[in-house]
Amino acid sequence: MPFGHSFAAGGRRFGWRRILSKLKFPWSPFLTVLLVLSVLSCSDPGSELPDQGVGAVDGPTHPVADGPSSLVSEFVSPQGRAPGHTVAEEGPWTVRLMTALSDDGKTFTRTNTVLMDQANVPDLIRKDGTIYLYFTGGVLGDLENITAVMISQDEGVTWTNHHLNVSGVVGDAPQFIGVDPDVVLLPDGTIRLYFTMGVGKPPLLSIYYADSKDGLNFAYKGVAFEKGTESLLDSTTYFWDGKWHMITLGGNYATSTDGTNFSYQSKLDLRTPGQPSFPLVASNPVAFDDTLWLYGFDLGNGKLHSLSSTDGANWQPNEYTHLELDTSKGLESEMVKDPALIELANGKILMVYVTRIP
Repeated sequence: MPFGHSFAAGGRRFGWRRILSKLKFPWSPFLTVLLVLSVLSCSDPGSELPDQGVGAVDGPTHPVADGPSSLVSEFVSPQGRAPGHTVAEEGPWTVRLMTALSDDGKTFTRTNTVLMDQANVPDLIRKDGTIYLYFTGGVLGDLENITAVMISQDEGVTWTNHHLNVSGVVGDAPQFIGVDPDVVLLPDGTIRLYFTMGVGKPPLLSIYYADSKDGLNFAYKGVAFEKGTESLLDSTTYFWDGKWHMITLGGNYATSTDGTNFSYQSKLDLRTPGQPSFPLVASNPVAFDDTLWLYGFDLGNGKLHSLSSTDGANWQPNEYTHLELDTSKGLESEMVKDPALIELANGKILMVYVTRIP
């Protein structure tokens, strides 16, 4: 099951493509449950990642280095839950990013590495040998509830932490308020960031986008997907069979010819094995040969599952449970969710996932 990593030109499918987030239905108790699990809470080649746990430590919980060249962390990784936020509270303040590895994309083994506390809804891309991990964070330095990025130039062994600079964003907030990062790499090397943002009073949530050449400094471009008076959030975007596809929280499915202007098509039925009442909350499509796998988490059982498709629009459940909650190390609690995947230089597949901080 080859796991390629090139974006094919000429409107053909690319070999490996990662691209993220979640789903949405009209406002209802079911949507409330979905929203509780979303990011919005009102607002070395050849090497594997080290086996590292988290306890009462003074330093960052993940391997941090100043990094090659000029890459130096802009903020220290937070430790534990944000002060004043309880374990039961939703949002980035009470969850963490952890990692697992796989040889085939089916079975994953935990590394017991905590990459970042107070971090939610991750998304991964690779550009020119550098891995970018975007996420929405709780308290990151002097900023709160914002989207940021971790960067690794040694295949995930060490990372540096960075705020994003997004110029030209409309709205009345003093800082960039886009959350739920959904990132794709374009053929010309542009990193495109789709994100959820609300404009107006009361805010109507839609999917917006911004472009960057360096992954840190973005230029706001505008709305990518909106749907009348219905809020949309947590997008997962991918290019397949000559067009762009987007899924948002609740299964809203849209397509685009250019990746900038998406048109609503239908509600997708993203059921997972044995869970007729709960759809998969989509996080990350990955291409294996000529089949696209959509990874995500199941609201019904709190496990990581996947669906598969040959056309990017019609999905069938896969038989695998890729990961489920493990509390034995004292690093996870309550659930696992939001898997983001990328292939490492050694051929292994790195998964970054979210769990509740115990």
